Amino acid sequence: MAPLTFSAQGFVFQDGMNILLKSYSAAQDALNEVIDRQRDDAFAYQQELEMGGNGSASATKTARLFGTKSRSSLIA
Repeated sequence: MAPLTFSAQGFVFQDGMNILLKSYSAAQDALNEVIDRQRDDAFAYQQELEMGGNGSASATKTARLFGTKSRSSLIA
């Protein structure tokens, strides 16, 4: 069996790859959280509409989460 020698360049490369992998994983988790939250908001909005509401409560909640104006305030 051939002896393995330490390669500083290989070590730095592998460390960089590990950082990229962790960064990608964290970004993917964050995007999945946003997607899940948006899906939940859309479901709540749909339920509110089906129960005879105008959807303004769901729109206001979403606006608070993202710091944007609600749909009802944009229409008025």
